[in-house]
Amino acid sequence: MNKKMIPVLLLLIFIIPMIGSYILFHYHEKFPLKQTNHGQLISPPILTNFLHKWQMIYVCDENCDKVFHSLQQIKKVFGKDSNRIEVQQKTLDEMQMNVLQKNKIYLIDPRGNLFMFYDDNENPMNIVKDLKKVLGASQIG
Repeated sequence: MNKKMIPVLLLLIFIIPMIGSYILFHYHEKFPLKQTNHGQLISPPILTNFLHKWQMIYVCDENCDKVFHSLQQIKKVFGKDSNRIEVQQKTLDEMQMNVLQKNKIYLIDPRGNLFMFYDDNENPMNIVKDLKKVLGASQIG
């Protein structure tokens, strides 16, 4: 290998990843990447007044017992981490947020960011998988 090529190769080794990350960051909608979450992400997150714990909030009007019971069972799956999660059942009037829909399950982080939602007929194991990811990665709450 030519001695003049070594600095060029080193420069390319550092420049190519930077260019690639710039392109992915600014043009990410053009590159459909596989997502591992099961719920629908809300982007940007919506700031709420629910603070200090992870929240699973089920917004409904009536006949909520079956889904609410499933959410309480999901909380129990987390064992010692279950104290990090709070499950609530609310109506649209109680939430006082015009962006929410009834018969949806919403996830809120400890800083009050509403960031994901599910339909009420979502497989509970999918909610468990998503919650395990965010609780494992979280250094808050």
